[in-house]
Amino acid sequence: MPHRIALIHALAHSLAPTNAVFERAWPEVQRMNLLDDSLSADLARAGALDARMSERFVSLADYALRTGASGILFTCSAFGPCIDAVKRRWPDVPVLKPNEAMIDDAVRAGRRIGLVASFAPTLASMPAEFPPGTEIHPVLAEGALAALNHGDTATHDRLVAEAAQRVAADCDVIALAQFSLARAAPAVEQVVRVPVLTTPGSAVRALRARIEGAAPSRPPVDGAGLASWLARKFPDVASIDAPALARWLDDPSLAPPVLVDVRAPAEQAVSTLPGALCVAPEDAPADVLRRMEKSRPIVVYCSVGVRSARLASALSAVGAHDVFNLRGGMFEWANRGLPLAGPLGPAQRVHRYDARWEALLDPPRRA
Repeated sequence: MPHRIALIHALAHSLAPTNAVFERAWPEVQRMNLLDDSLSADLARAGALDARMSERFVSLADYALRTGASGILFTCSAFGPCIDAVKRRWPDVPVLKPNEAMIDDAVRAGRRIGLVASFAPTLASMPAEFPPGTEIHPVLAEGALAALNHGDTATHDRLVAEAAQRVAADCDVIALAQFSLARAAPAVEQVVRVPVLTTPGSAVRALRARIEGAAPSRPPVDGAGLASWLARKFPDVASIDAPALARWLDDPSLAPPVLVDVRAPAEQAVSTLPGALCVAPEDAPADVLRRMEKSRPIVVYCSVGVRSARLASALSAVGAHDVFNLRGGMFEWANRGLPLAGPLGPAQRVHRYDARWEALLDPPRRA
């Protein structure tokens, strides 16, 4: 199963160039695009970033990670401090600012950098992201963004090229500071004699290297961060969330899945999902598979999803088909008030597993 990458946009014009680069440079990755074009409008109105804007970025990232995204690429360069807030919130998740990979490429190309933007707030925030000693020559392509908004791509590209030309003589490299400017790169290359860098090209290369080369660390005790960690650790495992599984089980027109509980016997003795097949984490996957109908889909669960992801991957490796990991595990299922079964009938509580992971289980549900 391919990695899922969340692309979070504040300008509609960023979608096409970003996805075009992914299609060329990383076509097998699964992309999800989140657009909130009010972000740029609100920043232009307010004139400065604030804590509420950072909260909006954290909320967008939280949603993306809960879908199982392995990493996040933000595509609007005017929101650096807000993206830093996301990085602090999920330090184990590959989160890339739109500019950071291009900045790395630019400083390797030379000390004098022509920074071209069509959105004025970008030139207010981005120069500080370059390392000390870098000589920045900022230039605003006035009118280019308005032209793009009106669908006049030829004027947009011409204005960007003219802006780059004004500073190119004093620069070692031209950096097009916004994702939406990538489409103008060919026009810029025609009028300057130095290398031209685009943010999407650098960003996709860097994000792919980080995700494919990363050694997953200890799973974080955080719902969204854990979902992302599992997606990176077990990219071959499909997941299903608690509401979707509940709807599946309630739909008489669908063949019900085999529910497999892969927790310790002491945990299973408190409660399970109704009708679940209980196995132990140390059971051989082939032996587990022999205990169920091979024609039925399988949903594996544990407390939070780590042990079950491991078994789901192993079951697929020994021939099982349509295997899903329950996202958030039994804790998320119980937190939503969905049915539990105990030794004597319906149950209300779940084994808390240990002092670290019980933080993901609501206190009234802890046994």
